[in-house]
Amino acid sequence: MFKNWFASYRWASHHLEEVKEATIAIELHEINKMHIENLPNLRSFSSGDIVGWPSLENMVVNHCPNLKKFGMGKDDEFSTITEYNVGDDEELGKAIKHLRPSHFTNLLLFRAKNCNQILNLNEFLSILVKRSNKLETISIERCETVGYLFDVSVLTPDKDGDGKYFTQLKELKLIEVYLLDLVWNGDPAGIFGLGNLQIIHIKSCRRLDYLISAPSAEKLHQLKELKLEDCDMNDKVVIQENDNIKTIKFLALSKVEFKSLSDLKQFYKRHLEFPNLKTLMIENCPRLEKFTTGFAIADASSTTDGKSFSELNELKLDSCHSLVVVVSSETLQELRNLKKLIVSHCNALKKVFNIQSQTSHSTELPKQLDELILTDPPKLTHIINRETARFSIEATFSQLKDVSLENLINLFAAFPSSSEFPSLETLKIANCPALMTFVEESNELKDPPESATSNYFFPNSMSLNKLKVLYVINQDVEKLWHYNCPSESFCELENLTLSNNNKLLSVISSSMIIRFNNLKKLTLDNCELLTEVFNLEDDKLDHNIQEMLPQLRALALSNLSNLTCVWNKEPQVPFLPNLVSLVIVRCGSLKSLFSLSSAKNLGKLKSLKLCKCEKIEVISSDKDENVIFPEMECLILKDLPKLVSFSRQSGTFDWPNLQTVRVSNTPSMKTFSIGNLSTPLLRSVYITFAKRLWLGNLNNTISYMHDNPGTELQEGRKEMKATK
Repeated sequence: MFKNWFASYRWASHHLEEVKEATIAIELHEINKMHIENLPNLRSFSSGDIVGWPSLENMVVNHCPNLKKFGMGKDDEFSTITEYNVGDDEELGKAIKHLRPSHFTNLLLFRAKNCNQILNLNEFLSILVKRSNKLETISIERCETVGYLFDVSVLTPDKDGDGKYFTQLKELKLIEVYLLDLVWNGDPAGIFGLGNLQIIHIKSCRRLDYLISAPSAEKLHQLKELKLEDCDMNDKVVIQENDNIKTIKFLALSKVEFKSLSDLKQFYKRHLEFPNLKTLMIENCPRLEKFTTGFAIADASSTTDGKSFSELNELKLDSCHSLVVVVSSETLQELRNLKKLIVSHCNALKKVFNIQSQTSHSTELPKQLDELILTDPPKLTHIINRETARFSIEATFSQLKDVSLENLINLFAAFPSSSEFPSLETLKIANCPALMTFVEESNELKDPPESATSNYFFPNSMSLNKLKVLYVINQDVEKLWHYNCPSESFCELENLTLSNNNKLLSVISSSMIIRFNNLKKLTLDNCELLTEVFNLEDDKLDHNIQEMLPQLRALALSNLSNLTCVWNKEPQVPFLPNLVSLVIVRCGSLKSLFSLSSAKNLGKLKSLKLCKCEKIEVISSDKDENVIFPEMECLILKDLPKLVSFSRQSGTFDWPNLQTVRVSNTPSMKTFSIGNLSTPLLRSVYITFAKRLWLGNLNNTISYMHDNPGTELQEGRKEMKATK
């Protein structure tokens, strides 16, 4: 009869008072989930005590203040449900008031929210402790307690020491549980069955003193995930009341996250082992002095005495202001699977890998490391400390693909001379003012051998044959790369950005330009002394090449106050055949951009933007030429006070695809070009962001703008009509 009832049954009417009185006893076999919410007038499901719910597993009752009974038959719904969700004190109080011996004995999940009558929640949890031994998940959010969740003092321990209450509990989640000082008001070891607990998440329980005792922590054999966030935590996560336990092993723990634990100093005062830990994230724990022995520590001399991190894959430390060292010598040997290391805003940190002089054996850095990010540790002096020169160290980062070093104001050299990076693809270095070289150069490799500190940021010993992206920002580098660096270095480079440099005179020499066949984007910004981008005379170009920079698609030059030319000598071979975008902004010494003959190389150029260049008079110069820009779609000329025209020559200019032209504040520009001009798709010139002007052709429009400074749109429209 009821086989077609919905498996999930939810009341929606706010005015439903009750279903009419049933005349026969019924059992709702098909209903396994019920959600009743915001029904202020509902008093019962049936007026008779005749309804059975043999399949009900999940029940949610929220904000139904007048609900007295459910029409319960021989076995009511609370005896069969496996999930119980309660959303306020009133519903929880009714469950306690109408409690029967069979209630909640099959419960697998209990979820409570917004229960603020302190005694209600604690009383209900004490009921579950004694009858809900199948319970697997407890989730409590925005509730108040008497200072603890579980009262250990009224429970008797198990004889075998494994615990007899909540033996199937797998997940404990507590969020904004106000007034919570302790999860258990005593040591739960031997009382609660902790052996199946896999997930502990605690967030915004600001009065929480600690998580668990050492004897209980030893019982967490299956714990896989531990997350603690926004809790004051008085000193430690695990406390030890006696000295019997020297080492705690979390055999299954794979993920640990500590965030915003303002008073936390250490996980545990003795040694910890995490043989399966894969992810460790510690953020905003300013007083943390030690995660465990030899790892994330405030004492640079500390070493580890166990195998703890052999499976660690990802390590992130942020705003841990008491830490001095990330990894000590002995721990370093365990990190054979570390792939990602991120350290940021750790104010006291001095060393990342601290390899101590007393280490007798050869030392290997993490060979699986593929991402290294160091951001804003102001006292960091070494990534790998310099004492390593006294003994053997294997400094080959065979898998390292991404390196980012930002705001390391006391870092003098990034890596020792023995370092190799055969897989490095992305390198970003920003605001490291003391960093003069990426890799320390050994004396015998210097050129000449007895020279002082090299002025090459990448010395001649440096091989980076996989590097694709290079950012060097706010670094006063005099010379970027050595002219005699290994022939395969930088040949895969695709994106080069140099910004805020006060010493660099030129970027790419003849000996280097032949390597950049894969370069796609070049960005130069705020290089104060830079006079030229490409220097083709500092070395003789004696290589047989067909094209220069054949893959370059975007060239952006900005805030280069001394830039006088792009090339100091125009190449004798085709160049920039695939350039699509050219942007030049605030280059105050630049007088012209390119010759008309060289413009023939720019057949793929689609966008040209030229702004705020005070001295530029013409964009293209040289003899008369017939020039076509077949792909050009957008041309922007703005704030160019001395610009007279695009070209002074009388050749023909053909722009078959030009559709957008923006011109503003070019008071000296009387005409666009002297020669013939073809722009078949152009229909207007933008004189502001939105306003346009058109006088039949581009030359007439530019002339009108020169003769009528401050031209407005409506004037342009009137003039346009007049010309017609």
